[in-house]
Amino acid sequence: MRRRFAIIVGLAVAAPLTLLGGLSSVEVANADAGTSYTRTVVETASIDERAEALGLSLTDGVVPTASQSYALQLPYSLAASQGGAHLDLSQWKGYTFALDDATQSLYISNADRELVGVVTEFYGITSTGEVRPAKAGLDDHILRLMSSSPEVTHYRIDYFDATAPDSVAGVGQWRASLIRVPSNYVYDPKRGALHDYCTSSPDEFPNPSGPNADFRGPCAIHDMCYERKGCASRSCDASLLLNLRNNCMVTYSKGATQASCLATAGVYYGVVTAVHVFNSCA
Repeated sequence: MRRRFAIIVGLAVAAPLTLLGGLSSVEVANADAGTSYTRTVVETASIDERAEALGLSLTDGVVPTASQSYALQLPYSLAASQGGAHLDLSQWKGYTFALDDATQSLYISNADRELVGVVTEFYGITSTGEVRPAKAGLDDHILRLMSSSPEVTHYRIDYFDATAPDSVAGVGQWRASLIRVPSNYVYDPKRGALHDYCTSSPDEFPNPSGPNADFRGPCAIHDMCYERKGCASRSCDASLLLNLRNNCMVTYSKGATQASCLATAGVYYGVVTAVHVFNSCA
């Protein structure tokens, strides 16, 4: 069983996957709007290949952020109509939008593949304030949000602005504490990919101007989950992504560094989970 990571944008049909994959993509460009949408399938791609598929670049292991001249503010919420909502992205000219279907994350970059912003979650909200699951999709230049719940009245978008200056506060407030390496985790790379933290991906976010966000704890928990569940990996992978994001948000206040950490974690996530599936499953 192989885990496939699909980054799906636009209406183009993806090229077939190769046996062990790599990268295949078809690009649809809207010359008038200056906005490109790419439908890409990534399977066991390298870190650099995955970043490229998301329209991002990597500099010393970090997704670089754009200047404030590229600032873009997505709406915090969208009203639901007949259970769904949509947002026309072509109004923002010169930006590239890449939706990672596997993680339901939307990455926004400029022509230099610098991160402008990232959406990490889409939620449906009912009139009583209950949170319901939501599914995002990109259909040409339209971002569509859907929910199976008829009670959803609007959708919330968790958008992180990568062009905003870092907050004066030194610590983020998203969760109470950093997720650390469990005391019973066995670190021994000789035993394979389930005993070496994040395998071929860096074990921390290499912040060039401050503390690094530690990714070892999330990766160690992911290793241990795979050892218990083998190829039953969906819950393991979901927890890894949440834990990586948690450590970004705990370590950094809102701003460019936090957004870059979240985007970098998304890039690492795809590679870590692909390597683990291929190395631990028959």
